[in-house]
Amino acid sequence: MLRKALTTSLSAVVLTVLLVVIVVTMSTLSANFLSVPNLLSALALAAPLGIIAIGMTFVVLIGGIDLSVGAVLALSAVTVGLACSVGVPVGAAAALGLIVGALCGLLNGVLVARLGLPSIVVTLATMSVYGGLALAFSGGSSYPIPSEFAFLGQGLVAGIPMPLVCLLVLFAVAYVALTRTTYGDKMYALGTNPTAMRFAAQKAGRLSLSAYVISGLLSAVAALIFCSMVSSAKANFGTGYELAAVTIVVVGGAALTGGKGTLWGTLLATVVIAFLQNGFSIAFIASEVQTMFIGGALILTAATYRWLPRLVAARPAGTTSAPPTSTHTTPTTESTQ
Repeated sequence: MLRKALTTSLSAVVLTVLLVVIVVTMSTLSANFLSVPNLLSALALAAPLGIIAIGMTFVVLIGGIDLSVGAVLALSAVTVGLACSVGVPVGAAAALGLIVGALCGLLNGVLVARLGLPSIVVTLATMSVYGGLALAFSGGSSYPIPSEFAFLGQGLVAGIPMPLVCLLVLFAVAYVALTRTTYGDKMYALGTNPTAMRFAAQKAGRLSLSAYVISGLLSAVAALIFCSMVSSAKANFGTGYELAAVTIVVVGGAALTGGKGTLWGTLLATVVIAFLQNGFSIAFIASEVQTMFIGGALILTAATYRWLPRLVAARPAGTTSAPPTSTHTTPTTESTQ
């Protein structure tokens, strides 16, 4: 029973152990690490990445990948900045940014779900396209964001940073969608066996399309929060977020082959990465060391998820060698009698 529980909840066990190790290690490196303001700040700074990782979870669950999320964030941010610079009202500018993100996700979904192109090729290409558009539209310039946006990235709700509130609200909505609706059941089924879904007359194409739209839309939400946090919009926003989001989803226990993963794992992995980066920063550890360490953590957790269940499953087979020993000793006992 213990082995079965370990196999089914391995990601939670690994992430909990990682979190404990990080908290203990970082608190020894800096006395300020465990302060409530520092932990809330770390989680708030990681909120845009966590929101993107939620969208990435939907895509990974169906066996896809979205490498364009960082570029979508940049393009959405530039759209908001440009709109505000020409006098578009704040609400309308935010809506434009969200529409751009959703359309980017829609294009990815059409290319993958409708034309049957590999998701890694499509999103790698659109990453360049969206990033190029963001740079072309902005000309490399930074656009100031009106103060009306400030609350979204800098405000507090009952003492909790608004970016963290947004992350938790979006997590709750996504969690209900994936675990309490038939839509979520179909998403898992599509990732587990897409051929069976098609033979069952399920609209696999629409499900796949929706996953990429969700990913694009949440990338745009992250863009709004990011712009509000730094009070500006620039084409280099979101650089490296695609790999960071994939790291969070994989460390959270999702399988890139699809059909496996939970939003709880994604959320917990976001916390792990947030505390890890924050601890390194306040300990003044070089950024290249941080990158190497996070990469090593990804390899270690991926190897653990792959091999530990096999080792656990192999142990009962190994213990079957015990009965032949007992049957061999039984005749000896009888002959003695």
